[in-house]
Amino acid sequence: MSRLSAVRNVVSGVTCLSKGKKKPYELKTKKLVLKALGDDELKRRRYEQMDFQRQRAYADMLAGCESDAESRLWYTAWEVTLRENGEYVGDIYFKGKPVNREAEIAYFLSDKFKDSEEAANAVDELTGWGFANSDDLYFVSIWVDAQSDAFAKTLDDGYFSVVEETETMQKFEMVRTETSWLATGMCLGAGVGLGLGLLFDNLALGFGIGFSVSVALGLLVDAGNRRKREKILREHRGEKSEDDGD
Repeated sequence: MSRLSAVRNVVSGVTCLSKGKKKPYELKTKKLVLKALGDDELKRRRYEQMDFQRQRAYADMLAGCESDAESRLWYTAWEVTLRENGEYVGDIYFKGKPVNREAEIAYFLSDKFKDSEEAANAVDELTGWGFANSDDLYFVSIWVDAQSDAFAKTLDDGYFSVVEETETMQKFEMVRTETSWLATGMCLGAGVGLGLGLLFDNLALGFGIGFSVSVALGLLVDAGNRRKREKILREHRGEKSEDDGD
């Protein structure tokens, strides 16, 4: 996943879809368009399916959207099409909001794109959206057919890694990348330092105070976040934390 995905996909004041009547919410990449489906479109998808498993999946999506309208983007299907010509790639979706800091992605792909880089890139984009829209989300997983070489390779070349395997399937997982507040602290320190320098008519002193304090705060926040992250990773792997005692 591109490290810019989280920034690109930050959503401020997202208006959730309601019964398919509001303007669709979209994510766009260089090659793809991901459009969140409204309730009416989910119903249509459900009735068009001949396969019971797919009917049930769309029914579950619709139920999640109706029961938690404010968070419906975590339940609905995202229609994936090629940006160049609108060709249908498939539908991908989160199977609900994060639980225990983890969310799972599932998908239905057209025959042409069942084993493709496009499918993996769509997963990558939706994963970036998920991390950008939930501070509690640390792990995104997806099951992929073991025979889907291009799909699996593209995931593996990114930030996903295989964490579980069966004879026919592979479970890929991406862990939230570590964030740093040090750079932010340095930028903030420069601004605060300039303000103090102008206030006291001594730029050197102002920069020294502002920069030092901001960097110290950035390092302190980073250290706390790092401890929290390490504890979450240990718990996810089933390892015992030192804080838990004997």
